[in-house]
Amino acid sequence: MLRPFLMIGVGGSGGKTLRIIHHELERRLHDVGWEGDFPAGWQFLHVDVPSIADGDDSDLPPQLSHAEYAGLVAAGVNYRNIDAALAGSGRTAEGDAIAGWRPAPDHVAVPVERGAGQFRALGRIIALANLKTAKTRLDSAMRNIGGREVNAQLMELTRLMGGVPSPVVKTPVAVVVSSIAGGSGAGALIDICDLLRASGTGVWAGESVGILYSPDVFDYLDPARRRGVRPNALATLSELVAGYWNKSGPSKDTADILNRQGIVVGDAERLGPRYSFLVGAKNDFVTFRTQNDIYHAMGRSLASWVTSASLQDRMDAYVSGNWSASAISVPDEMGLKTNEMETPFTALGSARVGLGRDRFRDYAAQRLARAAVELLLERHEQFRARGDERQSRLIAQETADAAFQGFLVNSNLNERTEDFNQIIDAIRPETRQDDLLQLNDRLLSQVIENAPAKGLGIPEWRMRIEQRVKEVIDLQLDEFDVGNRDRGRAWVASIQPDLRRLAARTLSMHGYVVSGILFRKLADELTAVRTELQQESSKYQRAGENIESQIDEALRRAGGDVLPPNHPSVGDAVTQAVAAIHYRSEARLRSLVVAILPDFVQNVVLRLADEIENAGQSLQVDRTPGNGQTSIVTSWPDGDDIPKALRPAANEFLLEDPAEYGAALHRLIGRTVQTNDRDGAFLRVLQDIIAGREHADSPDQGLVSQPADWTPKAHDLQLELATPQPASYKIAMSAADLLERATAWLNRPGTPAGNFVKEGLDSYLDSDTAEPAELSQRLTRFEQQFAASVDAAQPLISIKKGVLVAVHHRNEVRSETFFTELPVAPKSKAAAVIQKVLESRGRWNAELAKSFNVSDLGFIDAFTVLVEPYEPVVFDSLMKPIAEEWGDRNQTADGREEFWRWRRARSLPEFIPAAPAVRKAMVRGWFTATMLGQVRFEDQRVSIFVPNTVGGSGTWRDFPCPLLTSGLSASFEYLPLVLEALPLAFVDVNVRADIAPILPYRRLRELGTSGNGGLEAYDLANKELEAWIASGEVPQGAPTPNSEQMGATEDAWKIRRDSVVRRVETLAKSYHQLFESTRQSSDFGVPRAYELRTEISSSFDELARAVRDHDVAASGPDTWN
Repeated sequence: MLRPFLMIGVGGSGGKTLRIIHHELERRLHDVGWEGDFPAGWQFLHVDVPSIADGDDSDLPPQLSHAEYAGLVAAGVNYRNIDAALAGSGRTAEGDAIAGWRPAPDHVAVPVERGAGQFRALGRIIALANLKTAKTRLDSAMRNIGGREVNAQLMELTRLMGGVPSPVVKTPVAVVVSSIAGGSGAGALIDICDLLRASGTGVWAGESVGILYSPDVFDYLDPARRRGVRPNALATLSELVAGYWNKSGPSKDTADILNRQGIVVGDAERLGPRYSFLVGAKNDFVTFRTQNDIYHAMGRSLASWVTSASLQDRMDAYVSGNWSASAISVPDEMGLKTNEMETPFTALGSARVGLGRDRFRDYAAQRLARAAVELLLERHEQFRARGDERQSRLIAQETADAAFQGFLVNSNLNERTEDFNQIIDAIRPETRQDDLLQLNDRLLSQVIENAPAKGLGIPEWRMRIEQRVKEVIDLQLDEFDVGNRDRGRAWVASIQPDLRRLAARTLSMHGYVVSGILFRKLADELTAVRTELQQESSKYQRAGENIESQIDEALRRAGGDVLPPNHPSVGDAVTQAVAAIHYRSEARLRSLVVAILPDFVQNVVLRLADEIENAGQSLQVDRTPGNGQTSIVTSWPDGDDIPKALRPAANEFLLEDPAEYGAALHRLIGRTVQTNDRDGAFLRVLQDIIAGREHADSPDQGLVSQPADWTPKAHDLQLELATPQPASYKIAMSAADLLERATAWLNRPGTPAGNFVKEGLDSYLDSDTAEPAELSQRLTRFEQQFAASVDAAQPLISIKKGVLVAVHHRNEVRSETFFTELPVAPKSKAAAVIQKVLESRGRWNAELAKSFNVSDLGFIDAFTVLVEPYEPVVFDSLMKPIAEEWGDRNQTADGREEFWRWRRARSLPEFIPAAPAVRKAMVRGWFTATMLGQVRFEDQRVSIFVPNTVGGSGTWRDFPCPLLTSGLSASFEYLPLVLEALPLAFVDVNVRADIAPILPYRRLRELGTSGNGGLEAYDLANKELEAWIASGEVPQGAPTPNSEQMGATEDAWKIRRDSVVRRVETLAKSYHQLFESTRQSSDFGVPRAYELRTEISSSFDELARAVRDHDVAASGPDTWN
């Protein structure tokens, strides 16, 4: 049973990945026949700085909807506005909460409405000031994912995707995707995870899975375009580690900021994502060239996670069942966490083996859509002869002139001369001729009734006929008018869909330029024939006004004065009288048409012409490059060559060669149209796609729609209660419209193309669909590509084996691979190939045998994760780029200042990558070491004495040098600078493949540990401090403490104890004065030491208490026994 998913993308990298996931899911929904809106159980939210999402790369899918985007900065807002909204003006409590890392507004020139400029401190300030915006969008997504309809939808989706539906409601999965190296995403990542944790009503919201792109993803960029990437990554990983081990939740300062945004964090066991999966640019088998390549690969894989119940079950078992147990049991020489804590980072890789029919469909749809665009825009240019240098418009006009006669006839509006009467004939009732014959018979019967057999004289016959005509003519003409009006209303209703069909057919044949000209020529034609119709009306009216003379003339042709009732001339005279009635009715009919033609021309024909031209111009814009980028249309294939965006990713292994896509498309078109004329067949398909019809003979079309029908101004032709209105048209021929219809043509069930794109692996690798030789080749290819995909699915991260050994005592990198459903029959040859490959790599197990399930899936996705999480130092993908950047820029004060400017985005307690208890111990250890004289200061170089654990003299070991600062402003900044530099020790551990760079920090922890071994509680003085007090002893090789401050070796222990107490009190007083002066200062910034005021002050209290309570005489073994 499928689970609900909440996908959150933070920053540009996260948003781009989400767009790919969403696009892949839409395609998958279409493939399985899902009907209705996008499932409510799959929620998407992109959080980024710009008010409108950016990153419209031509090789990426469209942006998410407005409702799925939370832009944190409104247009026109600058950084100064944002800073003031968050921290106020002057010295404020809000400002103090961020003072240690807050960028000074006067120094920020970044146009933040477009992004954070690769400065993650700016990104976090923006996020903190606008978390309400993100919360509003997140709350909506949370409500949607908990909606009543979600489980029913997921049950149906499970069924459609070949799974077994269950009424049991599954717990949602929250996935947060971001780069750790950007500005806005890396700055806001942790806060968005914390916002998610605070917004959820169940445990799942606090169990977020972080998909985190490492800095090597951006290594391909020019160094000038990624100057902030690697420093950002250093700061982000430090804060992620600090948050991961932070069992007490956010600091009071952070909590206060969140509370002011309406976010109550509550009791949180960590900050940031619960499970962090690193994704880099390569593993041992594949390398991705660009960031978009990686986003595509990861987006497709995450979409498979969303749609595969099998993969979901295995991933859930991994994070919920295996993670904690394995993470706690990993040996860890870094010494920065407590024993019950987990190692923080794992890594993820994925790969796919498949037919690639989805890629073929994209290629074919885009190629057909592009050809359709070219036809619509340039069809008339195909008639340009060699050497013809006329303007394009002249060729289009010539083409339209040649086509107009046939167009006019097909329009059903041809009224040219009295030989063509399409409008007149359409409005005149079909029974009119019969009506006239009946009138003739009726009048003749009435005229000869009671006439004497010997006959009547011509004057009497004339009088009889005239009298009868006079009695019926007005009534008859009125009846004919009623018939005309009835038929006229029907014509009004029918001519409009006729014109829509004509427009669709004309556009598909001639393109938009010629079509626009043709409809304007039609308007001119109807304006001209209106004059002809007026003349015809007058002629018919005159003919109908000479009834008496026509009757008399017909009677006198008999040649006698008396005519019997049955004389032919009597009948002829009646017929002439009826003809006159007919002439008058025809005059009235033409007058009706004359009256409506201007309205029809202006509000129907020209409206349609305008819309054709507007749609064509819009399509021209779609095709025109802009903002220095290719247009979406020009990025589509124009022949057999496959664009980069459609080529398989480095981790995608296809069974069919994409180079054959062009030939395959033409084969499918030929089989569909059933002709050997390749070009003609291609044109036929293009015309069907443009017109939006299933085939050339289909009467329906989907190109031209009419939101508002034309209602004539003539009241007689209006339906009851209608009011006059012009027609409005919508022509669906944007690039997106054409691509959608091209895709629909390819997906049409039961057609050669539809059968081809929907074929799955099971069918493709089955003996019923291929000859033995062909099947053998297919199975061999499948074995090769499946094996390659399993290898390529290894975690996308580089691990330095020497560091792994030094830090975690692991000699090999172990990983575990999970698969989506295996869509082949369990006993098939394809299943045997899968088992063979996996057995050869030690990855086959009995559970996998249950994953075989025949379906129409055309691919298998593999996910590989590390068996256990590790410290960040082992990952070369993280550390190597940072080491290179720091090495290039740490030699000068300016270089260091630029490297670290606006990178740290949290106060030091939330930045230092150590567990809180370890951090507090290191602060105590620092002051213990300085009092014992075991710390040396030489400007940027700070070293600490480290005893020899196996005997002999100890050594002095440097903290990272230089520190993360351009220069030292005061001696009280040494401690915070040393702790802030702890991430640099991570880098050095990785570079040296040795734990030596972390030993100074472990020494601080050791010296800050209570005498009874405690970290959190400092109940007894540290053993080395106790040894000095009790006996004046120091480790071998260590310096002797300053006797004026700490007492002398020869002093009594109580004197040394009291000296230590006084030294602690002196230090405490100095720092107390520093903190008080800082509180009272109006300066914008604060010293780094102020960020550690709680830890520093409490360390003095703990040291003083432990030393003051120290009693050597009372500590012997006989005292209490």
